[in-house]
Amino acid sequence: MKKLLSPGFFVMLIFLSCKHSTNLSDQLKANLSDHIKNIDSALTLDSFRIVRLDTLVEKLGRIIDDTIYKRELSRVQLQLANAIREQKKDSILIYQDEVDYMLPKIDSLTNSISKGDTTKKFGVLAGCSIQIRKNNTSSKGLVFYFLDTKMNVMNSEMIDSSIKIVCKKLK
Repeated sequence: MKKLLSPGFFVMLIFLSCKHSTNLSDQLKANLSDHIKNIDSALTLDSFRIVRLDTLVEKLGRIIDDTIYKRELSRVQLQLANAIREQKKDSILIYQDEVDYMLPKIDSLTNSISKGDTTKKFGVLAGCSIQIRKNNTSSKGLVFYFLDTKMNVMNSEMIDSSIKIVCKKLK
């Protein structure tokens, strides 16, 4: 009798100690819903579907970093141009310092792309099709999740900006 209980007991213990994880789609949908509610509690996520999953390698990660950094630089340069146009001296100094700091970094980021490893897994890129509703209007768009190898979201700020872009279409 003891021999029968021992293996059964261990199998039951192992089964109960295993964590039941949600699938990736449910995890990302819940994450997106949280972001949407934080932006505007009147928004509702109507549909969510992962349309593409790609493995990220170091080289692709560096390309993405380079692209995001250039996008951010472009945003700061636009703010600088607006500050110059509006003659806001304090803002001009701040934005000019930021541009001066960022410009040299772009070359090193761009040059690092060729040195990126193409075999080591860096994470996952999930492209998701979404539809958001507010009142009686809805809008569709895409949201990209960058996940590390442990499936943690690495780009929360970009998620928010993507949602806001989809929301602009609601008006």
